[in-house]
Amino acid sequence: MKSSSKRKLTVKDGQRNLNAEFQSKCLDGSDLEEIKKLYKQGANPKKFSPDSSKTCLHFVCESPKPTVDKLEFLISVGVRPNLRDLFSGVNCFGSLCSNKDLNLECMDYLINAGVDLKNRDLINGMTHLHVLAQNKSVQAEMLELLLTKCPELAQALDNKDLSAFYYLSRNDSITIELMDVFFKYEVLITEPTLFKPTVLQYLARNLHCSEEMIIHFLKKGQLFPFYEDSDGNNEFIDLLKSSKITKHIIDLIFPYFENRIDKKNLYGETGLLVLCSNQKEDISQLIKYFVQNFHPDVSVVAPSDQKNVLHRISENGFINDLELFQFFYEKGVNINHQNSLKRTPLWLYCNRENVRIEVVTWFLQSGAEPNTIDNFKLTCIHNYCKRESVNFEIIKLLFNKNLNLNQRDYKRFSISDYVCIYNKPVNHKILEFFLNKNPDYYQNLTNNHRRLMEDHTISYLLKNKEGVNIQSFSLMLNRQSHLLYNKANNDYLMKLIWDFQKIPIGLLDYLLKFAQENKLIQYFDINTQLSYLTKNEKFDVQLFKLLIDKRNNQNTIIDGSTILHKLVTVSNNDKFNGHLENISQIVEHLLRDGEDPTIPNSYNLTSIQIANNRILKCLLASYNNLSKDFERFYERNEFTDCNLKEFKLHKTLLELRIGKAFEEIKNITLKFSDEILLQIIKWVYGYKINYSKDLLIWFEVLEINNPEEKTLNADLKKLYQSNNKDFILIVQGEEIPVHRIILQARTEIYREMFRIYSETLNKISDYSHKTPQSMKVFVKYLYTDVITMQEIKFSNFRQLANLIDFYQITSPSKLEMFLRIWKQKKIN
Repeated sequence: MKSSSKRKLTVKDGQRNLNAEFQSKCLDGSDLEEIKKLYKQGANPKKFSPDSSKTCLHFVCESPKPTVDKLEFLISVGVRPNLRDLFSGVNCFGSLCSNKDLNLECMDYLINAGVDLKNRDLINGMTHLHVLAQNKSVQAEMLELLLTKCPELAQALDNKDLSAFYYLSRNDSITIELMDVFFKYEVLITEPTLFKPTVLQYLARNLHCSEEMIIHFLKKGQLFPFYEDSDGNNEFIDLLKSSKITKHIIDLIFPYFENRIDKKNLYGETGLLVLCSNQKEDISQLIKYFVQNFHPDVSVVAPSDQKNVLHRISENGFINDLELFQFFYEKGVNINHQNSLKRTPLWLYCNRENVRIEVVTWFLQSGAEPNTIDNFKLTCIHNYCKRESVNFEIIKLLFNKNLNLNQRDYKRFSISDYVCIYNKPVNHKILEFFLNKNPDYYQNLTNNHRRLMEDHTISYLLKNKEGVNIQSFSLMLNRQSHLLYNKANNDYLMKLIWDFQKIPIGLLDYLLKFAQENKLIQYFDINTQLSYLTKNEKFDVQLFKLLIDKRNNQNTIIDGSTILHKLVTVSNNDKFNGHLENISQIVEHLLRDGEDPTIPNSYNLTSIQIANNRILKCLLASYNNLSKDFERFYERNEFTDCNLKEFKLHKTLLELRIGKAFEEIKNITLKFSDEILLQIIKWVYGYKINYSKDLLIWFEVLEINNPEEKTLNADLKKLYQSNNKDFILIVQGEEIPVHRIILQARTEIYREMFRIYSETLNKISDYSHKTPQSMKVFVKYLYTDVITMQEIKFSNFRQLANLIDFYQITSPSKLEMFLRIWKQKKIN
């Protein structure tokens, strides 16, 4: 018989679980009733926890908001208060002293219960007073209670020979009341060992310690003038570093350190150098007070960084007192001394945020050298320009002192590069100033230095998307326009624009206008960028419209489709539903710009599901099959019946479009240029033409008003409504009059018929077996390029679809789309 893989729970296991639950309830702050309930069930409160080797009294003392009634209950059932944690050796009172929720009542109860107050932590040798002194919830009454019951603790030291006063000095909750309790019971303040800070040093470094506390300690505590910590700092230096330093504190501590005022720490810093680096609002007055009353050595230079006092006050953002700079300069401090990085006081001053023009003026008048180069090849002007806002007057001040504008840093950044990278907004006046002072700067650069756009100021300017503006951009573009003749540079420049679309739209507009005026637009592959923008999920209408207006050619096929097809395809993607309004506006603009929805034939829109009604209506309105058919009709040069000069044309269309003027052109010798005549003929056949001033004048001569609005479509609608038709279709015995020019231009089958019987044919019976209603709707479509849903229903959908195939319509895509939409019931 196989033994079971799971061991059966024994009575011993049940007791262990019950004890663990009891200890857990003691630790999590459960009510006394819950603890008593488990005790009645058989839990043993005297057992140590197997995990932490603590008793239930330890757990209650560590729990949130310990209470006297729980302690009283546990002691009453036999738990001894002096039992220690087997690992650390701490009794329950030590656990209570470390609890942030400790209270005076619990402390008093445990003391009266006979807890050992001299108990120590076995690991660090800390007494209860040490632990209580570092607790952030400690109160003066608690310290007094403990020291009253066990005054020997005042002299106790831990394993590092530190008294409780050291722990109190590091406590963020330190107060004068807590310090007074320690002074009252004469808690030891001994000199620490192993280069640890003293109590006063800890107080000076404690951010929560006030000036009053330090003054209070200086009056009552003990100082160690000859003691230094591991960095060589004595108490005097630490106090001068502290943000709590005041004139009163300096007066109190100076007598102890009178003979050690110029003592240096391990970094070679004296008290004066440390004070000059202090980030305190009134530090200027303190420095002057300290120097004038205690006479430290002002010529000191720290060996670690080679900085003198002028370096320290120049880089201190809280010091802007011109008198202090003058004071140290008059004391003989070297104004052009270079630190370990070869930086002068002027260099450091220009590197800070709050630069005063008065101080810069004083530096320059006192002989400060503005062209000093540091280890990174930076001058003071580089640093000054490396900020969001720059004072133009300071720039001019520095320049008047023979500032070298050609200096480049170790990354080969120029001063103008820094302006373009960091200024927000870029100060175009400063940029113009730099460029005017050195007009040949960019022309003198060798190809090795400036071969690609990545290395040029204009690219840094574009990357500064919060600071770039048209004024600064136009300055740099005019200076560096030669870069645009390089395709690699153009690709990089355009990539910057697409990557940083927070660039103002006006900036891109300016760039493209500049490219057009300078015949550089061919270098900008705008259609490719438009194709890229259809994938970026932003669909910025302004950006699309700008690029559409600036491109040179429409209907460019990229990756097998045009921009229009890409947008229509994108509009059917559910993830772009939130952008349909923007996509619709862009599609409308593309169609107005002349984008042909029928290109490419291999990717016809009739095969695309179009979910957006607005886009659908735009596309339907844009299918101008009439114009395309008549353009082809003109180019084929067939069925012509009149001449204008060397042009062979169609009389019916000429009379329709230009009326009486046709006879004037034919019979009267007007001084048309061949180009003007060609434009007029193209207008007759529905071509898109440019309406130049000369052409518009000739339209007025021919009494054709508003030629832009007098479209071929509108005139053919009038032709449809006219009665002078010259051909008849007979369908099931019913005659349907029509113009032969319409049949010739728009259907392949009739074009072939008229080619054979051009002179004799004037009527024909229809053999397509369609109803007269369907044929009338079909004929109307041939004239007007328009068909309604009602007409589709009236004339039978299948018959219209068959008519397209039977008569081989030259441009059927619009009618096909109507029929497809009707069949799929996509629109109302």
